[in-house]
Amino acid sequence: MGALPKGWPSWLVVVVGAYALLLTSVRPANYVDTFNYAKHIVDEYNGTAAQGNPFWDFGHLLWRPMGYLVWGPLHGWLAGLFSGDAVLGAGVALIALSVLGGTAGVIFLFLLLARATGRPWIAVIVTLGFAGTNAILFYSLTGMAYTTGLACQIVALYLIESSSSELSFVKGAQAGAVLGLSILIWFPYILSVPAIVLYALVARAAKFRRRMGGLAGIVAGTAIVAGAVYAAVIVNLRLFAFGAILDWSARARYDKVPARGFLRMLGGIAR
Repeated sequence: MGALPKGWPSWLVVVVGAYALLLTSVRPANYVDTFNYAKHIVDEYNGTAAQGNPFWDFGHLLWRPMGYLVWGPLHGWLAGLFSGDAVLGAGVALIALSVLGGTAGVIFLFLLLARATGRPWIAVIVTLGFAGTNAILFYSLTGMAYTTGLACQIVALYLIESSSSELSFVKGAQAGAVLGLSILIWFPYILSVPAIVLYALVARAAKFRRRMGGLAGIVAGTAIVAGAVYAAVIVNLRLFAFGAILDWSARARYDKVPARGFLRMLGGIAR
């Protein structure tokens, strides 16, 4: 993959500006679970969380804590904007995170495509096609975790493809760390990690043996980041029995019985 084409910053401004216009022209039909998440954040902050409060949720392990870190220092100011309603303020913090995640995904997808094609106008068309899909527009504005997790995977692909013809262990580990973060934001993104590893295997110009260091880096970075955070939370929650960990993961369904859950999870990533 070559360098970024001449004049790419101007085209990137066009992409980001068009994405901003798209976001200001639509409204989500509903905010799904965002304000439930916001209440969990507020309860955790106030120390009023009931037993079983899913602040540390298996499926979205870091999403509420990320919202907490954004909302915490600003909670007084945000509450003032909403007549003292802390939950609305925490919801706005989550929405800001998802908008930033969607924007990051758009930026890095454009950069990836501009490198791949050498034609920024093609990158603009494809990126805006991606940005204009219902899933991206809808979830960017809801405060849900999906666009931010997806942005992490796009960033990982860009790190893989922006390396030299030989993907080093360090560069692969950097990409893997971002992939690990995507899993921590929404666990089902783990299903696309093998595809990214296989892509790095077949798409590199270097000989097979020289690719192994980069592939090992991707796997190691993903496993270390995701594994370390999950392990730390498991210890913090005192889930020392395997059955307790299974119960914790099952609670992420909120007592809903999924219909064709695994197939829907696969289809959700593709969509």
